[in-house]
Amino acid sequence: MRKWKIHIPEGVQDYLPEECYAKRQMEQAIRALWRRSGYREIETPTFEYYDVFGTGIGAMDAEQVFKFFDDHGRILALRPDMTMPIARIVSTRMADAPTPLRLFYIGSAFGYDVSRSGQQREFSQAGIELLGAAGAAADAEVIASAIAAMRCAGLRDFQLDLGQVAFFKGLMEEAGLDEAQAEEVRALVEEKNQLGLELLLKQLSISGAVKARIMQLPMLYGGPEVLGEAQKLTRHPACIAAIDNLRAVYAILQDIGMAQYVSIDLGMLQRANYYSGVIFRGLSDRLGYPMLSGGRYDKLLGSFGRPMPATGFALGLKRLLIALERQGGLQAPPASNVLVGFAPQARAVAFAKMQAMRDAGLIVEQYLEEDEAGMRAYAQARGIARCMYFAADNTVRTYGEEEAE
Repeated sequence: MRKWKIHIPEGVQDYLPEECYAKRQMEQAIRALWRRSGYREIETPTFEYYDVFGTGIGAMDAEQVFKFFDDHGRILALRPDMTMPIARIVSTRMADAPTPLRLFYIGSAFGYDVSRSGQQREFSQAGIELLGAAGAAADAEVIASAIAAMRCAGLRDFQLDLGQVAFFKGLMEEAGLDEAQAEEVRALVEEKNQLGLELLLKQLSISGAVKARIMQLPMLYGGPEVLGEAQKLTRHPACIAAIDNLRAVYAILQDIGMAQYVSIDLGMLQRANYYSGVIFRGLSDRLGYPMLSGGRYDKLLGSFGRPMPATGFALGLKRLLIALERQGGLQAPPASNVLVGFAPQARAVAFAKMQAMRDAGLIVEQYLEEDEAGMRAYAQARGIARCMYFAADNTVRTYGEEEAE
């Protein structure tokens, strides 16, 4: 057993000082951004009863979840998702809170779902939930918040793909496919597997015209002109309403100067059983997988006892850090401003001076030896611009930059 003492489990990571500093700075910037937009922070337990995640709308496969037992034999789970615990809180402890509710979180989730977490089993996330608001304005607010978060973190080259699962569901109704068949189609469309999709559709009892429409889905990608192309494919009311909604969202993003970050992808159909309307994901050419994903999930809150429309997203902080590092944008932790050494007789004076400088906002490090020459060598090796030595005779010798009083 001792051979594992110096290793960490698969799918988790250490954050060394430089990366941890960059991560905390990014979290603080995003937190401040969302607070200024009227969102309030919420925190949920690291583990909950498994029923929160294993039943109802959005239920996760048991194989994806870390599970264990409490002292009464009840199944507990490390949270694989933040949205469902928030839905539980909003439906119980915040049941009387007026809507719309604007909430955000920053924390870790856990799971075996390698397709979602890039083979991570612990993943830090930041996200928002806008609860109790329907319509294009709410969808656009959440999408704009996602764009603002990535800009706030310092990422320059990224885009958001927008989709609409209600358009896909309308086509499936038009084709007369059951839930299992629709899921097979969804997976192939999501993969943009044209050959697999064609072979599957040949096996299904649907008209040639409907097959041709479904075959177009993976290719409905691009700018706002895609919406016009999609509208020509069908007159199904659900499809038309979905396109109208997406067109309204895009128009709002255009009005507020954020359409430049957005493209349309009606072949993007992530978790169609969970989402109910507009969906989106954030991509960077510096990564081979999405940094964030989200969308409208109007049916989830009802499974917790308080039906209401809802939309939100989760941003993977580790993924964003990787993109920033490849961009060359990670902020390095600042070096200490001052190094202070002292003889034992000058300890009280030295400590008072160190505290005064710290109160003034400087980073002041204490040198633990009495060796004045060693202190100077240490400062040079650590990149500390100034050092001070308080001698036994109450004299103070300063090296490097001039002391700022």
